[in-house]
Amino acid sequence: MATARKRLTLDIDEDLQRRLKAAAALQGISMREFCEGALEDRLVQDPPDELQRAKLRREAVDAILARSKARVGGRKFPGNSADIIREERELRAEQIDNRI
Repeated sequence: MATARKRLTLDIDEDLQRRLKAAAALQGISMREFCEGALEDRLVQDPPDELQRAKLRREAVDAILARSKARVGGRKFPGNSADIIREERELRAEQIDNRI
């Protein structure tokens, strides 16, 4: 099955078009194939900012999980963490109310 393709139109100056045509011809491929290859190469070398940020976020999450696992040692704690947080907030609110 053929993959879906999208059309991209670029306006480039004549000199760049001549160099592109010559480079593609030297490799025995079409200008379209040359451009696709060049774009793929560039995206591998220099991923878009969003991809880079997503990778960094994933690495950060993995590092946090690894540290947490090392600290906890794989133990499971009883109870629901949301319930524990809610209880602690209620206790803190009571302490604040008692100070006033």
